[in-house]
Amino acid sequence: MVKGYVRRVGVGFLGVLAMACAPTQMVPVTMEPVPMSVFVDGQLLPGTGSQKVELKSDRAHVFLFKKEGYRSQQVVLKSEPGPDRPRLEPEEIRVQLIPIEGRKPEIAVSLDPTQESGTE
Repeated sequence: MVKGYVRRVGVGFLGVLAMACAPTQMVPVTMEPVPMSVFVDGQLLPGTGSQKVELKSDRAHVFLFKKEGYRSQQVVLKSEPGPDRPRLEPEEIRVQLIPIEGRKPEIAVSLDPTQESGTE
């Protein structure tokens, strides 16, 4: 069995071997903001921007999108039976990460001691 069934377009020989083992499907992935880390089935995907990823379509896959200062997002692709071969659903992934509140670098907080007057 060929290890590493996730590949980017144009990888070459490993892609040909992976396609011989099981049906595959190209899945377009669009993400913002870039760059961000993308994990597919627990493995870091090379590249940091939008791309097409070739995956085996006879099993489910889990995408995890991460960027410091943003909420991580997970997307699960399910393998659905098709007329000719299994298909991954959804057929396309679009992700826009949301910033974590209060963690923006431009926000500065300082606490200064206050003086209380002892007499009124």
